[in-house]
Amino acid sequence: MATRKTTRLIRSTPMYRQLADLLREEIRSGGFPDGKIPSERELSRRYKVSGNVASWAVDLLVKEGLLYRVHRRGTFVADSILSAGSFARPVVYTTVGPGREQLLDRGGLYARMVYMLRENAERDGYELVAHPLAEKDSWRFKTLTSSPFFAGAVAFHHAFARDYLGNIIGKTPIVVVDHCIDLFGDAAPLDHVSYVATDNERAAYEVTRYLISKGHRKIIFFGGDSVAPVDNYPTYCERVGGYRRAMEEAGLSCAPGPYPFDNGLDETYWKKQACDGITAAIAYNDYSVMLALNLIHRVGLKVPDDISLVCFDDLMQQLQDAVPRITAMAMPVRGMVDLAWKLITESSEHAGSTMKRLPYTLSERDSVAQL
Repeated sequence: MATRKTTRLIRSTPMYRQLADLLREEIRSGGFPDGKIPSERELSRRYKVSGNVASWAVDLLVKEGLLYRVHRRGTFVADSILSAGSFARPVVYTTVGPGREQLLDRGGLYARMVYMLRENAERDGYELVAHPLAEKDSWRFKTLTSSPFFAGAVAFHHAFARDYLGNIIGKTPIVVVDHCIDLFGDAAPLDHVSYVATDNERAAYEVTRYLISKGHRKIIFFGGDSVAPVDNYPTYCERVGGYRRAMEEAGLSCAPGPYPFDNGLDETYWKKQACDGITAAIAYNDYSVMLALNLIHRVGLKVPDDISLVCFDDLMQQLQDAVPRITAMAMPVRGMVDLAWKLITESSEHAGSTMKRLPYTLSERDSVAQL
């Protein structure tokens, strides 16, 4: 039996980094032959540090890709996580993007999806290994896919997916899930990857037609996404395209665009819309509509008496808590996760690349007036 070190840590550098260095060295020297490291409580006792220090040290090694956490099973050395004998059930691997922060963005969307995947895994007798994997770690994924227990992978966020997935050898079933997939420009889709996305263009068309059916004729689109130039960002282009198509079919005029990210995010903008006789506005997302609602109130306008508001995604609880409650096109989060799971677990042989776009649903609340 290997002798465990009980080295005392010094305080010249952060203690969690010292503990991480000790664990890193023990991992590299084969100190955990079964692939599982001690619990954070045991690490705290062994090295005489606080629970937070032990947790931070493990977090650092997880972020580096040396360790993986497995729900209800513990923390494992990455190279052994899917080796024979590690699990008694098939494994589905999920990665949420190039960094841990991806778990927390867009109204908690990715965190919500991982939670739903875990529910499906527990229901159907699978293990789910969830880890934020950077592009530089793709070699580790190749190792994982060689396990006889490996059943497939679900990857979130298409922006990094092609370069990352393109390096995977073989025909492992993989599903990319995101609210918008542009098939990476002119490049052909990978033949062993399926794509689950949402139909942004149709959603924008339908919500614009909804406003027109309520008697609105002067309708604007505002907001954008700060992560990319709006005039070439797929989600933006699809949503604006649906809005313009509905307006043109109805014989109504709309602003030519492009619409900067900060459109609608200052008081002057809304004063101008009131002067121009605008009666309804479509917000790019939840964030844009909540900021606009506050600004509209500050300039003395009322929703929906003076201007009606709708938005996309419906991921924030604030939309239902606002006064008035905001009408939204709701993203089919559960539907996307369930379809991805079905594509992974119910296909005995992966049938090549497929693209599935799911519809949004209208959550009608109090922010639209009938004219």
